[in-house]
Amino acid sequence: MRASPRLSSGDLSILAAIRSTRSISRAADQLGMSQPTVSKKLARMEELTRHIFFHRSHAGLTPTPVVDAVLDHFEVVHGQLARIDHLLDQLAELEGGDVTIGVGPIVEQLLLPAVLQSLLVRTRANRVSVVTEEAATLVRGLREVDLDIIVGPFDTDDPQFGDLAAKHLATERIVAVAATGHPELQNPDANLQSWQRYPLVAPRMQGSISNQGGIGDGWRWLSCNNYAVIKPMINRGEAVSAGPKSIFRREIESGALVVLDILPSLHWRSACLVRPETKHVPLVAFIIEEFVRVARSYALLAK
Repeated sequence: MRASPRLSSGDLSILAAIRSTRSISRAADQLGMSQPTVSKKLARMEELTRHIFFHRSHAGLTPTPVVDAVLDHFEVVHGQLARIDHLLDQLAELEGGDVTIGVGPIVEQLLLPAVLQSLLVRTRANRVSVVTEEAATLVRGLREVDLDIIVGPFDTDDPQFGDLAAKHLATERIVAVAATGHPELQNPDANLQSWQRYPLVAPRMQGSISNQGGIGDGWRWLSCNNYAVIKPMINRGEAVSAGPKSIFRREIESGALVVLDILPSLHWRSACLVRPETKHVPLVAFIIEEFVRVARSYALLAK
């Protein structure tokens, strides 16, 4: 039994260039090599493998099924190798103190400020970047190695996160709120339908919230991800908002806002997600534990 022929990644790159250009000379230009060198390398590969990779004609070179099959596999492997290189670069940056955190809008305003303060005081992180995005965008960024940690409306029991390391943070009821002086509060027959005559201003329900069915249809919805913008709109107008009760805690305790018992039973569940290979990096582990600590301080951690 003869030994299996071995083609290097450089050989496969030559085959890919020839297939895309259908020409030895154009492939050579693309690769920065001389035409005779490319011709010799192709002849050597065909001799080594005992396969014809291209049919020659006046119209140019036409790839055979053999080269198509080989290059289809090579493109998959090449993409995986590029991802590994990117991953190694990211791990080196993490070890050096550079970290990128992705958060959802509720986490951004409820948990993130205290975590960042602790991060700056208690670590030597060189560069901390924070991005706020919707749940699906955060998950995609983590898997594509653009983000190191994501914190948002994720349920650790969700099977779609089976390839990631997950740490549960918080579970809290979603409530609707309105200004204490809202005219509908004077209506003795107020119900969900009567409240739906007023606009709802809130982030789009996503992730673990939308998985529970959301807050229902019938609302005239203004989607806004920033509760610092939302709260004055609620206080000064007739709009309604919704979110975890802790988001509105100060306003409820001061009497500026009241909780409306009009929503179905919904809970905001939040978790940290990281790639398994990064969860033991000291800076990542510290950030996760700080999110857990801050969540506990808000009495959000599930019992």
